[in-house]
Amino acid sequence: MRYRIFIFLLTAAFFGLAGAFAPPGQAASKRSLPPQIPKVAFGEKVEFRTADGWKLGAWYAPRRDAGLWTFICLHGVGAGKGEWEHFASTAAALGYGILAYDARGHGESQMGPQGRADFRSFQRRGEDNEWNQMTADVEAALVFLSSQGVNSSSTVLVGGSIGANIMLKAASRHPEIPMAILASPSLNYREVRTVNDIRQYGRRPLLLMTSQNDEYSFSGAKLLYNLGVFSTGRQVSFLAAIDGHGAPLLEGENLEKVMRWVQNPSKSFMIVVSTISAAPEPQRSPPPGGSR
Repeated sequence: MRYRIFIFLLTAAFFGLAGAFAPPGQAASKRSLPPQIPKVAFGEKVEFRTADGWKLGAWYAPRRDAGLWTFICLHGVGAGKGEWEHFASTAAALGYGILAYDARGHGESQMGPQGRADFRSFQRRGEDNEWNQMTADVEAALVFLSSQGVNSSSTVLVGGSIGANIMLKAASRHPEIPMAILASPSLNYREVRTVNDIRQYGRRPLLLMTSQNDEYSFSGAKLLYNLGVFSTGRQVSFLAAIDGHGAPLLEGENLEKVMRWVQNPSKSFMIVVSTISAAPEPQRSPPPGGSR
């Protein structure tokens, strides 16, 4: 069956948000994107260890004041912290804190408890495989931020591709984390499954991002949205571009939409952007073990 791609605007005032959203008792002013974003690495290099013995490499830029969020960013398979450079540089220029790290087995995080290890050796199958164990990396990131005076109640989890699935799992275990941004999530990437986690996420804001030409993520993200409407108390938002997967979705016009949402996440919306009138039905069955 073919379907029409159309534009839903559930909140007509989305692009004209007045006011901003901040942790209870704290204030944050409305912020506009800087006209130019430097194409350089942000922050400083830091390292921290997971409870199960991995040494993780990261970039860290502290927030400019206590009324602003700190974003924890996790990349997709075979990528690294560098894929968040545009988003992170933009957020840091606005005064937000950023911690972008290489997941275990990637980039500067290849020293595990048994020595050097690469993600290519990780098992694709099993509910306790190395990909599912990456939630321990998120826990280590939260501990690191705590050592810097940043509580988890002031953090926002941001993930791309399989990183989105992992961040959703981590968020479901930390109800004090106020919100999450998931770029190209789906139901199952390499046995990192999300249905139970979206049900457990609870009543807090959640932003799902995907693209129509990314059929596997698009179909999964739509189902997650439908589940999230009930689990979040209608605080879930959905943004679908035409192209893109993972961290690159947080660039250009999408990035401005995301930063507006961050300032007022209680304004939920659903936007499907397209210049075409029809598209093939998204695939319904995942690739073996999930592919991202």
